[in-house]
Amino acid sequence: MRRRTVALAAAAAALAIPATAGSAQAVTPNSEVYLTTTYAKVVAGWTWRADRLDPVMMSVQDTNPDGYAVAFRLVTLSDDQGYRYWGYRYLTSGAGTGVNVTTYAITGYSPKAAWVEVCKYKSGAFSDCRKTATTYSPIDDSSASGT
Repeated sequence: MRRRTVALAAAAAALAIPATAGSAQAVTPNSEVYLTTTYAKVVAGWTWRADRLDPVMMSVQDTNPDGYAVAFRLVTLSDDQGYRYWGYRYLTSGAGTGVNVTTYAITGYSPKAAWVEVCKYKSGAFSDCRKTATTYSPIDDSSASGT
């Protein structure tokens, strides 16, 4: 149990890593979400930009030796694009293991909300899907339309 707590704390600390190798400035997400289920722990964060979330950092840990993999993905919402379900990523290495992912999500439109979905996954089937809390963009672009 203590190893898992330490691993999750390290993952949360990883959210403050530089977005690119060699960068002198650390990127601290301005939105963070956490979720603990019976099969996984999720720590994720992102920085809001006018047309994207960049960087997006997700740390997922498989916590249950149930024979299922853990599938997770980012979901964004924008006025012009509606819901966008980004591709699933999979943690297949078993209970007690984890993965850290740093990526970006170019929406092409001003993203309004974002969250992470996590599911149990086995033989092509998803089950027991959950979502983190929804975060909302702190960027006010209402004057950008020119109307």
